[in-house]
Amino acid sequence: MSSQLYRAVELANQGQREQAADLLRHEVAQDPENMTAWLWLASVAADRAEYRRALIEVLRIDPDNAQARQALTDLDSGPPPLPTPPGHEGLPPRPPSKPLYDERGPVFPGLAAAQPGTPPAPGTPPAPVPPPYQPAAQPAYLPPPAPSRHKRRGCGGCGCAGCSGGCTGCVQGCIFGVVLMIAIPLLLLAALSASDHSLGPLDWLTTHFPGEMGRKTVDFEMQSGGATYNVTFDVPRSWFRVDENDGMWVIWRDVLDEIMPFDNTAASWTDLEQRGDIATITETDPITLAYGGAPAGMQFQESILGDFACATVQARANEYQDVIEYDNGWCGYRLPDSTTAWTGGRVFQEADPPGEMHSVVFVVPTSATEATGWSISLPEKTFKKVDDDIAYLIKTAVVTR
Repeated sequence: MSSQLYRAVELANQGQREQAADLLRHEVAQDPENMTAWLWLASVAADRAEYRRALIEVLRIDPDNAQARQALTDLDSGPPPLPTPPGHEGLPPRPPSKPLYDERGPVFPGLAAAQPGTPPAPGTPPAPVPPPYQPAAQPAYLPPPAPSRHKRRGCGGCGCAGCSGGCTGCVQGCIFGVVLMIAIPLLLLAALSASDHSLGPLDWLTTHFPGEMGRKTVDFEMQSGGATYNVTFDVPRSWFRVDENDGMWVIWRDVLDEIMPFDNTAASWTDLEQRGDIATITETDPITLAYGGAPAGMQFQESILGDFACATVQARANEYQDVIEYDNGWCGYRLPDSTTAWTGGRVFQEADPPGEMHSVVFVVPTSATEATGWSISLPEKTFKKVDDDIAYLIKTAVVTR
């Protein structure tokens, strides 16, 4: 029997009916198929209704249980003679002249009283101490039953609804259910991330997805030197354009002021908006920010005049880290990256300083004779995680006038 049922039997034998009943109610709630626990509960039931319910449950599990069926019939027809306890069917019946109750409570025929404080040996039929006195109007209760030797049905305390085939099948069902609960949302997120547009609040969750699933398209209009540029970049999903007219940026800005405050208490994420119409894109994922120790920032630098025909740019390829040929037939380039030591102290209150900063400078042509220059600055630790994303950003950039 379970440790809980064994303890309940021990308490019942010691005459502690209420405590035993509490444990037995918990046992049958965990394992409604435990006929032994229901029989014990009948023996210490608090009232007639609980006694009846326990008998009915015994008959539900074992419709052929003559002891329980007779006790239920006697309960409905009047004060019953107590049924013979399990394992003692061969003993002679109690003489009718003997009372059902003595000064200690119901009389249990054919059983010797156990010594108080001596628990029954596990796996053997316990000999109960008669319970405390009950009024004569109180129904006679079944004597404590012997532990069932039959295999427990169902899953017992596994906790899974609708399982069958024993606890092994139940545990497998539980695991399958948990997997579904995790897998279905992830599959939905993966399907949504197939879109190259922002997913709003879900961008923070999908930013760690691999490859293009973890990227989105940012497009905007920018003015510089009297010229208007239409700009499109594929960036990590947690990168947002700093724009006070963008509702999602305003939400993340206010959230970050709460969870990733700057070490300088006079500074706030709103300060990044001070560049006006000049494009600024920044990292907003708090996990990445805490890991790197400083924000990643992408900015427009300047308009550049020159010859951006691919032949001309390729001729100077030794000066660049990479040459990028765009669909319009012009070529841009990426200057050699640089790394500098960070000397500015702590940036965020809850994160260590970045240590080193990585700088990326690249040029995207808008015509054969004009281009736009851009820079990305981010902690060296963060760069190692988004190196592929930055290369993809530069390769797929589109800037037109």
